[in-house]
Amino acid sequence: MQWFNRWFSFSWKKLVLVAALIPLMWFVRDIEFGRVEALTRDALQYLNNTSRVEKSIVTININGKANNFERPLKISQLTTLIDHILENNPKHLIIALSNSDLNYSNNDIRKEFMTYLTPHENIYMFATSSMANEDIGDDEILTQFPRQLRITTTYDKTIGPRDAKRRRLMISLDRIGAGGEFKQIENLGFTVKPPEYFKYAWNWWGAKMAYFKAFPEGTFGSYDAGWVLNQKNKDLDFENKTVILGTNDEYSFLYSHSVFDLVGKIGSSDYKAYPISDTVANAMNMYITGDYMKLVTGFNDLLVLFVVISFLIFLNVSIKKKIIIFASLIPSILFLISIVYIFSDFYINISRSVTLLFFLQYFAIPFVVLNIFKEQESKKLQEINDARIDALLTVSEKVAHDIRSPLSAINLVAERATFPDAEYKEIFDGAVKRIDETATKILTRYRTKAGRENEKTEQINLADIINEIVKEKKVLNSKIGFNVIADTGNSNALGLRLDLERIISNILDNSIFALKNVTAPKISIAIVDASNFIRIDIADNGTGIPDQVLKVVGNERITTKADTNQGNGIGLLHAKRVIERLNGKFEISSQENIGTTIRISLPKT
Repeated sequence: MQWFNRWFSFSWKKLVLVAALIPLMWFVRDIEFGRVEALTRDALQYLNNTSRVEKSIVTININGKANNFERPLKISQLTTLIDHILENNPKHLIIALSNSDLNYSNNDIRKEFMTYLTPHENIYMFATSSMANEDIGDDEILTQFPRQLRITTTYDKTIGPRDAKRRRLMISLDRIGAGGEFKQIENLGFTVKPPEYFKYAWNWWGAKMAYFKAFPEGTFGSYDAGWVLNQKNKDLDFENKTVILGTNDEYSFLYSHSVFDLVGKIGSSDYKAYPISDTVANAMNMYITGDYMKLVTGFNDLLVLFVVISFLIFLNVSIKKKIIIFASLIPSILFLISIVYIFSDFYINISRSVTLLFFLQYFAIPFVVLNIFKEQESKKLQEINDARIDALLTVSEKVAHDIRSPLSAINLVAERATFPDAEYKEIFDGAVKRIDETATKILTRYRTKAGRENEKTEQINLADIINEIVKEKKVLNSKIGFNVIADTGNSNALGLRLDLERIISNILDNSIFALKNVTAPKISIAIVDASNFIRIDIADNGTGIPDQVLKVVGNERITTKADTNQGNGIGLLHAKRVIERLNGKFEISSQENIGTTIRISLPKT
């Protein structure tokens, strides 16, 4: 249990802070930070996006914005381009064009194109009008083509169906092969992974969806159609390769193929469409190589984050170390998911955690740093005050040592002297005795460090101490009315007798000084039984303490006495620290020209 107490600390403030995290986590539980997720995912793909690529696939992109290609495409342009490709002896040519590329409102044009393609046994049609449809191929003319390649796909709804710049082609592992793609891709001469490969056994991961790898444009060749037309046959390397011909289409669903493009295009309407030919190449590559991103959906990143932050709050280390650990959470999370992805292809969406951490750090860390600066300033001030106190205690030790010799002479004379009043004799003997005890205890306490640290509290009768000190003060200040009221039969408290005598004596001296010019000076001292404490209230009707001084009195060394020989400003500061060290309370209230009350509360015995 000791190790637990050493490493963790609990308080109601920390519990409130942890409790405040719960509604915050609940608030963001359903929010999708799509752009953060896309940025993280694409960065991971860039780290590991050439691991497995089928090199016999080549893509050609018809860019409608260049090389005089129009949209809808002219049949004459298409046939010229296809003839030029076929002259270079590709193993297969896959036409990946949507009905909008082929003028979906003109059936005759599309039928003419089908008539041209049909005799070529090595030409296939990627039959789709929208990659967003899970049931691919809804064009009544295009779907009549005898050699088709269908791949069941969907888009990433978590990013947003309208955010075309960041959508990614996905596939449900439950629906994989629904379009007959295993057999169709085998017919193209490729060896594909068996369906069992994609039925991932770790269901508890929740890996039910997969992203097709968004390889950078150019991974599969990505020739420009205009450039292909202008090249001689000997300059084109399509021999025995599968060539995919497509366009820049809104429904390609593979935009911003690397993190660098994504960063440059966030918030911009001028985005770069990803060629649909590369989209089909990515889809085929997944079936051939088995290389895809396994999207983990059963991982609650917010729950993990809640546990980590709660652990950090209760961890019993310095604020500085907590800031360092807290600031390292984002890079640590990114590092961990990078390792998981690189070695397993599992992708964990941590966009909520990273976004929440960013805002927490943006607001929390400056606030904590400001508090650290304040604490350091307060600590520095306390060190200065402690140094002053130590210096004074050193002087006190010397004075205590030097005073004992003349004190012995006074004792000798007092024994032989006669006093006109027995009470004076009692006061004199008591004062001499107190001086002697004070000198002895100062020497004992401050001669060694152990003496200062190991001094133990004792049971003290506060009424006896106060009556003794008041009797002494009355002799020297006969014009002041002293009134001691003890409304409890038990005035015993735990404390250090020497310290309490000095504290009460100093407080009375301060009150006496404040009453110098008061017409009817009064000091009242009340001893009150207050639950678990014995309370001492010392009140006077003196000049009071100014507001600006009252704010810092007891926390800084300060005095209102013009003559420094009558006070050095350390009495109340030392008194407050001693009382608090005894688990007591030290409070001051004052009003100018009305008076001051000092309240000391000490634990009962």
